[in-house]
Amino acid sequence: MRARGIINANARPHFLYNKIRFHTSECEVFKTRDMYNLERRPIIGHFQYEELVKPKRHPVPGFSNSPAERLSQRRLRDLTPDLWFEDPYLVCILLSLAQLQWQRRKTTPEAFSVRLLVTNASDTTHAHVFQAYIPSKLLHALDNPTEDIDNLVWPAIQHVQVAFEPHASFSERIAGQLLTGLKTRADEEMPRGEKRKRDELDTEEQTKSVKAWDGAVQVAAVPLANG
Repeated sequence: MRARGIINANARPHFLYNKIRFHTSECEVFKTRDMYNLERRPIIGHFQYEELVKPKRHPVPGFSNSPAERLSQRRLRDLTPDLWFEDPYLVCILLSLAQLQWQRRKTTPEAFSVRLLVTNASDTTHAHVFQAYIPSKLLHALDNPTEDIDNLVWPAIQHVQVAFEPHASFSERIAGQLLTGLKTRADEEMPRGEKRKRDELDTEEQTKSVKAWDGAVQVAAVPLANG
């Protein structure tokens, strides 16, 4: 994605609770170059889902214990959602990407934009892009869980499937999904009518569906048009 101005950020996302590091996912972290002139740069993650599944299938490398393996496989089936891209673990990654921005913040916006590209070796037709705006209040609550969190609102998560084919345009289409909807500095000066027209062109020929996450991941998978 370097050719599209998306470069490695040389960072690892840690999920924190009460300011304590609980988990570090095998997620690569990227950022955007200045060429996009974004008002606020997003943190972009790339996660290969099989990195999560393999350790579950082989919890003890090099050790054979048939009863334990059968028990492990039974538990794995109980924990694995019917649709792999509805795995709550992906929400954990989105939160950890937002926490990375939260820790590095110079100002405190209302929410932090996170984008996550997920691929799975078992899915040979589509890549998956998840987008969310994680409220600063939620990140503050994760740092301070003893405070009142009854009024917290969980963010909506957008999920889009992007077809690998045609391969020649895949990198352009995936970069477009990872950067869509981000506000540039020029947006502040652009007349409202012109901005609306440009946004309509940006979203033409693509389909999205959004549902709120309310304790379990509820994402809708709608294939992106190949055009």
